[in-house]
Parts: sequence; C-alpha cells; structure tokens
Amino acid sequence: MASQAHGAAASGRLARLAGAAGDERGRRDKIAQVLAEPVPAVPGTGPGPFLCYLTIEGLDGEPNPRRAMRLRGRINAAARAAAEHRRTTYHATDSTITIGIYGPDAAERINQLHQVVVTLGAGRGWTVRHQAR
Repeated sequence: MASQAHGAAASGRLARLAGAAGDERGRRDKIAQVLAEPVPAVPGTGPGPFLCYLTIEGLDGEPNPRRAMRLRGRINAAARAAAEHRRTTYHATDSTITIGIYGPDAAERINQLHQVVVTLGAGRGWTVRHQAR
C-alpha cells in the first residue's frame, strides 16, 4: 500500500515535471514569437531627433566690431548653457553661426536657445531658424 502511494506520488511529480517542461517550451516559443514581431511605432513616445541645428544669419549687420563681438559671445554662452555638457557642433562665418546639439532632448534645447537668440537679436535684422535631423 505504501509503495502504491509512493508510486502515485512519483508519477504525479513526473507528470508535473513533464508538464512544466512542456510549459517551458511553450513559453520559449511565445517569447520567440513576440521577439520576432516588429515593434509597433507609437506616435509621440519616441526619443525625438538626436541632432538639431539652429542657424543665425545676418550677424554682419552690426557696424560696431566690439558690439558684434559681445553679441557673438552672448550667443556662444547661451549655446553652452542650452547644451549642458552634450555634444555640439559649431560653424561660424562673418554673417552666420550654426549650432548643433546632439541628444534625445535636442529639439527642446534648440527651442530654448532659439528663444534666447530671438531676444538677443530683437531689432537687429537677424534670421533665426532651426531644424531637426
């Protein structure tokens, strides 16, 4: 009698183990199937563009060289503050400055810089535009 109970318990454990192995295989198959499916794109939840540019044109309209240098310095300081230790690009000519900021929040940072530059350039005839890439 005791051996029958022991045998029944052993066969029950064996059945549970076999079932668990089957469940494990089923789980693996399900995980593999989910991983094989493309990730659906949800609008508005992505990290955003990783590089955004701000271009300031018309800087050569300032006749006073000292004032022009101070304005460029203020633009550079605003760009450094907006970037906050993120990787940046910078290209300047006599009439144009182009500043690029990398990162998942680059668009937001360029928008902040845009607002500061528009305030600095009020009434100076600058053209300020920004774009994401």
